[in-house]
Amino acid sequence: MKITFEHYFKKTELGLTDFEIKSSENNLGFNIPLQLRNCYLFSNGGGFIKSHLPSICGTDEGDGVWGIFDLDTMVSTFRTAESNLNIFGEVLELSDKLFPFTISHYGKKLFIVHSGEGIGKIYISEEKDEEKNFIPVKLIANSFVEFLDMLE
Repeated sequence: MKITFEHYFKKTELGLTDFEIKSSENNLGFNIPLQLRNCYLFSNGGGFIKSHLPSICGTDEGDGVWGIFDLDTMVSTFRTAESNLNIFGEVLELSDKLFPFTISHYGKKLFIVHSGEGIGKIYISEEKDEEKNFIPVKLIANSFVEFLDMLE
């Protein structure tokens, strides 16, 4: 079943080619989960029509997401974080399996599982455990499209 993304975005950038995505995947060392990959074929970044995160995400009232960031930015973020640390140097739960794709208005990062069990599931970062210098994550959707559908 082909998924179309037009009704999720208010503004989009040109989509990437399969070759461009494959180049990024080679740089990352893993394949981008299919639904997110297909979204990048449609648009290399853009703002969502519905952008508010529902309370089930554990976010503060009024929190939302900017949209999807371009793939080069996310690859750079992933590489800078050396795949096992948050951008700020804290250890991130499930870090060896998570790839960032956007950030909330209040600074929570959203990730997609890129390998192993649960591939394609969406997680959101929670409040840092200061004592352990550790950031737990919470499952919020079983797929990228389920995440898009839950936005209000």
